[in-house]
Amino acid sequence: MTSENKTLNPSQVIFQCTQKLQSLDSNNEEYISLSLSLSKLYKRTGDLSSAQKILKDLLANKQQLTDLEKIEILRQLGIIYFQQRQYEESFNAFEPALTLSFSIGDNRRIALGYNDLANIYHAYGDLDTASKLLLKSFDLHVKEDNKTGQASVLHNLGSLYKDKGEYDEAIVSYRNAYTIYSNQNKQLRAAQTLSSLAETFNLNGDADKAIELLEQTATSLYKLNSFRFLTDIYILLAEISVKNNLISQSQQWLAQAKQTQNLLQTSEEKPKYWFVQGLIWQAQQQPIKAIQAFEKAYEQIDRYKEYKFQKELYTAMAQLSEQVEDFQASSHYWRVYADTLNSQLSLKDAINSKHIRGTFTFEPESSSSNLSIWMAFSSGLMLLFIMLFYYLKNRNQAASRTQINTLAGNNTTEKTTPSSKAETPSNNTEAPSENLRQDLVELMHLSLQMWEESTQSGKLELAQQSKIWSVGIDDGRLRARAMERYFGIHTLPQRPRWRSVVRTCNFVLQRCNTTSLYREELETKLKRFQDNMKRKAIINSQSNNLDEEVCR
Repeated sequence: MTSENKTLNPSQVIFQCTQKLQSLDSNNEEYISLSLSLSKLYKRTGDLSSAQKILKDLLANKQQLTDLEKIEILRQLGIIYFQQRQYEESFNAFEPALTLSFSIGDNRRIALGYNDLANIYHAYGDLDTASKLLLKSFDLHVKEDNKTGQASVLHNLGSLYKDKGEYDEAIVSYRNAYTIYSNQNKQLRAAQTLSSLAETFNLNGDADKAIELLEQTATSLYKLNSFRFLTDIYILLAEISVKNNLISQSQQWLAQAKQTQNLLQTSEEKPKYWFVQGLIWQAQQQPIKAIQAFEKAYEQIDRYKEYKFQKELYTAMAQLSEQVEDFQASSHYWRVYADTLNSQLSLKDAINSKHIRGTFTFEPESSSSNLSIWMAFSSGLMLLFIMLFYYLKNRNQAASRTQINTLAGNNTTEKTTPSSKAETPSNNTEAPSENLRQDLVELMHLSLQMWEESTQSGKLELAQQSKIWSVGIDDGRLRARAMERYFGIHTLPQRPRWRSVVRTCNFVLQRCNTTSLYREELETKLKRFQDNMKRKAIINSQSNNLDEEVCR
């Protein structure tokens, strides 16, 4: 794709690529790269069928493909299957792509493969396996310094948190992913992440913030001509609006969704569209029309595999049937929902667990077990030698001390008594050190309180934005472990990094320009702490053991 194509809309670029592709021989190296570019363009505009056909045609000539090209084609095909909710087909594309990545030792693509499979297990409700895969993916992306890959993992972690109901952590993950995508100029991915962030705010009870972010997303997607995703955004806006009694606004959003869907020139239906339309008619006290709309959604939900809102749909249908006193229909819909849950559990088990073990290690189980046995034996033998060494050493030292005490007699006691008194530290030297430690904890609490008051965000975002404290993934969660230790006197390190605390305070004071109840207190205590540290440095200037970076 040349730079001059950037001024054209996707439809024009697709037309140019298609013409050029027709003029090339299928054995030409440029033919494969151009075909991949064209399939991504189709996918971006929502024409998944055309994108899928191109990729399948490329795979039909495997002998002409390099390993990297095979991996890319299989991954793109898996992504399309995933978007079409054909999860088993998606797995069957992702798994050989990951296997091939291992065979050539490409860590970047291995990380992408872990991320791809995590999406499959997440879709089947196996959140634990999905979390393990994401952790492995994130570690490799960090090692390879792949920022876009890190953002993708953070986005998927946000989705995991959201489905677990841990909305605050989901918001942090989505925001971090959005920041990286924006910095990398990945506009479509940034817009998709922003919509996920909006959905999380809505689930967390902040509908106004959700609508604001979704309107921003819609503007971005319209500029990108990404009409397939834009349709989903309009439907989501309509759903949030009707659930907040904004009935006329909801109907307007739904009309825009229908108009945008028509631009795709596809026969694909949106079951969620009819579900939201049913909610609108139900709110307008038109139960018969509402039931008809729900039934249209019910007819389409299996065809298009829109399983995510099944619970809402079947619940709405059952409750509305009860309202019109059609108890037989109500009972039927509750039964359908129960059967659906059971079938989804069966689908979750359809992907054999041995596949995922192979994906994690790609090593035969026998060699793995032999290695474990050998390591256990070696560790035990080494531990035995260490214990024997220390036993002999302590016995010799005890014998030496006994001999010295026997020779020295009472003189030893007379000589050690004065020196023991001299070495006993006074209470006055301990008190300032404890006071400084207490001050550090108070400063961190004041900084966080001012940050939360001014930015409406939390501890993790303070660590991330200040770039003073490292943020990592621990047990499937984003954590700022080092920073967290500074909020309690008992968890504070023995040699705390006081300069990091001071920098955090200064960062908050500079970033939070609004009036705050905590500003004056934070400034006063920060100045007092710095003055105390200066005095301590002067007093200890003679000491050779002074470490300027830590307060003892």
